[in-house]
Amino acid sequence: MIFRRLSLLFFFALTSSPALAAGEDTLKSLFMFQQKMAESGITSAMMKMGKMYEKGEGVEKSNANALKMYQQAQAAGDAKAADNIKRLTNAKSKPTKSVQKNRQQQAQAVARATALKAAKDKAQREKLKLKQQRAKAKARQLKATKIKAAKIKAKRDAKLRAEKSKAYRKIRAAKKAKAAKLARAVNNVIPTSDYEEDEENIVAAKTKATPADAPEKGFKSDPCKSKAARLLSICR
Repeated sequence: MIFRRLSLLFFFALTSSPALAAGEDTLKSLFMFQQKMAESGITSAMMKMGKMYEKGEGVEKSNANALKMYQQAQAAGDAKAADNIKRLTNAKSKPTKSVQKNRQQQAQAVARATALKAAKDKAQREKLKLKQQRAKAKARQLKATKIKAAKIKAKRDAKLRAEKSKAYRKIRAAKKAKAAKLARAVNNVIPTSDYEEDEENIVAAKTKATPADAPEKGFKSDPCKSKAARLLSICR
């Protein structure tokens, strides 16, 4: 109670002094006053310094320094310091809104990057799959084209072989028919002994003397026009 009154009197003196009010930071002066009081062992000054550290009044804001002052006050016997210590300890373990926001933004960025990578990987897989399908389809088409071409060639070759075989058989048949015809012609020729007898008769007839005024007597038929003419030497 006495300390509070002294603090108020000191604060009033600071604010009422024109020189101090104009040239110095009142809260900073108050903090320095509380610091001197805390150094003398006054726990309420320690608690006040802790509050000023928390709010950044007259001094740079620092929860760590505020916690330190509360712990000093608790060690000096101030029972109220425990609640402040607990509050700052929990706040220290619990991230601030800015930290939470940063963490959330980082998580969202990671999620977006992961989703983008997954989408790219999927697109790459789909592209590769489509490429493989096109290659397989092209291979099947090429195989079918080759099979079709092979069938056409085989059919054409078979037709050509059949035509050649038919022509060969026709030639052989013609040769065979010609040989048979020639054989039949040979079999129909008059025997050689008959040809020789006819030739002798013709020669004898030609060499036989006849009168000059006698009319020429000839053969009833020309032996050179017979089938055996080619075998008679007089008809050659």
